[in-house]
Amino acid sequence: MCGDISNTWTVPGTVFSMTLNQTGDSVTGTSVGNDTYADGTVVCAQGLNYTVSGSYSSANQTFTLNATSSAADNCGNSLTVDNETDSATLSCSASGVTMTTNQVSGSSPTSSPFPQFAAKRPTTTWTGTSNPPGITLSVDIMAGKVNTSLTGQKTDTLTVTVNNSQGTQAFNPITHSAQGATNPNAPINDSFRTLLPAGQYGTVTASWGTSGSASASVSFYMLGLTHFTQYNTPYHSQCSANPQFVWVVSGMDPIAQKTTQYCYYKGYTMGQQFIQQTGGDANGTGVDDLDAPAPGMIVMAYSAGAYKICPLIPGTDANHTFFAVDSGGAPLKWIVGSHWSTNGSTALSDGTGPGPGSTSLNNYNPQPGTVATDPKVTNKPGSLYQWGDSILLVDQNDQNDAGGLRSVQDLCPACTNQGQQTQTANAHIDVYNGTNPSCNASAVGDYGAGQYYAIRLR
Repeated sequence: MCGDISNTWTVPGTVFSMTLNQTGDSVTGTSVGNDTYADGTVVCAQGLNYTVSGSYSSANQTFTLNATSSAADNCGNSLTVDNETDSATLSCSASGVTMTTNQVSGSSPTSSPFPQFAAKRPTTTWTGTSNPPGITLSVDIMAGKVNTSLTGQKTDTLTVTVNNSQGTQAFNPITHSAQGATNPNAPINDSFRTLLPAGQYGTVTASWGTSGSASASVSFYMLGLTHFTQYNTPYHSQCSANPQFVWVVSGMDPIAQKTTQYCYYKGYTMGQQFIQQTGGDANGTGVDDLDAPAPGMIVMAYSAGAYKICPLIPGTDANHTFFAVDSGGAPLKWIVGSHWSTNGSTALSDGTGPGPGSTSLNNYNPQPGTVATDPKVTNKPGSLYQWGDSILLVDQNDQNDAGGLRSVQDLCPACTNQGQQTQTANAHIDVYNGTNPSCNASAVGDYGAGQYYAIRLR
């Protein structure tokens, strides 16, 4: 678990992030720095992007990462290219995995991508042993198994209990009567995921008779049966009928000390359905692939952009005004969700990789796929979901979804009050579909089987 660095790593409360992919001992990825400075003054709050490459040394269990910045920050200011080399180690704990970095070389004239990163990579296995020895317990949430090994000269009942974070049993204990010692290579394994009620889980305990038990401290949240719908990005070419005039903020002067930031507007005609699906109360993002060269121009709703900087043109309204640039004036690079303002490096993705419909606008759909969740319980202190949370999908036959873990990166207004399963309703999560550029979300349909058990891995 601590030998694979593939993940999006973030520093809480900042826009620092680093998305890495590891194949064998080779590492590639991207990173976004925090602010950029000139003479001690912040000139771009959107930071700058880095390209990361590196390798893993199994001999000393460390990573060497090399980061090279872009020649301009995300506000368009020219920079001296920043080259840095870093040594990194991973450490595992019950609460997650942490990557600690130590800069080896580099001038870092702008903003280094190498502080200590708090991982969004979840812990998925936990272990415990009895004292005195005799019971070894391991819990593997990805495999959906509690594995118990027994040693000793006795035969007695083995009892496995799964407890919530308050210590209450989740369901009737699993028992194996007249159980003797196990083969060292063949532990007893018990399935448990589809038996779990909704809630946070804290311990799993195995007891062998009346004396001796082993406990593993676990950390995951069963969201319960969940309806997985799909949503996508509307493309103008798919819904250009009934055209209406709109304004698009196409440029903004870079933020600089003691200067005014001007906004520049261009007029277009866009289809009525495209306007409705992208702008207004939808607070959405769309791709105008009719008025811009391939793969198209990303536009976002006025209320989702830098509306405090760029006013509405007299005589128009927010429903007919869009942004094609971020608050620093740089063209929108990727299709991003509600997390874009604090982590512009994370593109919405269905995790399919290069393929039909996959373009640079969705970063060629890198892993992991992304999901949108209930706005009332997302990205708030102590809320059910936080940006970057990993969600595991398990079908009703206790099989993991082939798409792997999903990352929370967006808000789903239609999922409101459906954060987790209740006695009267299932939970609801929206899965991003990056390869179906339809203007009608219902045309995409439910994801997979539609109903899955969903588990948040923290």
